[in-house]
Amino acid sequence: MLSPLSLKVLSFLFPELPVKGEKRLWDDLLTACSKLLGELREERLTPLIYMQLLQRNQHQKLPPAFLRELSQDYASALKTAARQEKAAGQVIKSFHQAGIDFLLLKGADLRIRLYGDASLRPMSDLDLLISPRDISRVRSLLENLGFSLEFTCEKRPGFRQAFGKELHFLPPSGDSLMVDVHWEVFGLDHFYYLSFEPLWNKSVLLDFQGIPVRVLSPEHALIHLCLHTFRDDSLIHLIDLALALRTFPISWPYLLDEVKHFRCPAPVYLILQAMAQISPVLVPESVLNVLSNYQPSWAEKLVLHRTWGYFTRHFSDLYHHCTFSEWFFYISSMLWPQRDYLVAIYGKPDRVRFVRQFFKTLFSSANNWSPH
Repeated sequence: MLSPLSLKVLSFLFPELPVKGEKRLWDDLLTACSKLLGELREERLTPLIYMQLLQRNQHQKLPPAFLRELSQDYASALKTAARQEKAAGQVIKSFHQAGIDFLLLKGADLRIRLYGDASLRPMSDLDLLISPRDISRVRSLLENLGFSLEFTCEKRPGFRQAFGKELHFLPPSGDSLMVDVHWEVFGLDHFYYLSFEPLWNKSVLLDFQGIPVRVLSPEHALIHLCLHTFRDDSLIHLIDLALALRTFPISWPYLLDEVKHFRCPAPVYLILQAMAQISPVLVPESVLNVLSNYQPSWAEKLVLHRTWGYFTRHFSDLYHHCTFSEWFFYISSMLWPQRDYLVAIYGKPDRVRFVRQFFKTLFSSANNWSPH
């Protein structure tokens, strides 16, 4: 269910779309500036709102104090984006020179293809998708650049490689942009996943600061956005979706084929249906009709509704790893992680505290569990 703020912002940013049942955001800008400013800042949307006001020549109608706040936020976003783009450029250049294949994901890609101005799309980390065969090379490259592997990634050596499919790297001293390296794109508690090879084979070329990089095809990018938004429906992701649906040259027959290939019709349908309810022109009705015919399995229903709460993620991981050795490694890692992991999260190897907290979370989730 979209919040009133979400509908108002979408209505303001996309005036050409018949957003259902909402007044324009303009009324709120004039009558509730101070309250709205806090909400927009929390969503990190003030630079985008400010630029839209300037482009439409509507900024002069705003209270001067409110306009000044928006202007300061935009100036701050420009500085942050410049630092991030410089740091991202260094990483991407190093990957390119090393001959490592990768795909640019999420914010770093969407800033270019959907927003045009990096300061208008907030980003906290650089997401890259690589081939599993390049994991060790990428780790060495990033460590040589001064990045360090976040210890909380590794409950035990090899755990992230087997179950997480991603590594998080902390930036060098003085920088703030983390690098997240993925070799599969996951969604909904790791139940759905998109592997590297088919995404790479259909990827498209993009220019990043003069460096040729590859990004997801419009159809794969839309699938990724749907999976990402299903669990994290923050306003910026809804704006990403609306922009993608309005901007990308989407081949709907190909999208339907790929949704079937990656076995994710259910979450894609639910997200596209929600976007169509905001504005019917965003998604063809014929596409929704095709997707609506899909019947999810019992396992999918459990994940879609998050029926088991805290246990859902563990269910997904074990569902895709069925051998006894994989189950034993997973469960033992959850119950008895390595010493470095404990030091990273507690400051000392406090195993008693970890076990106590684990079972407290376990019992709390069990007590709050109710089937849907």
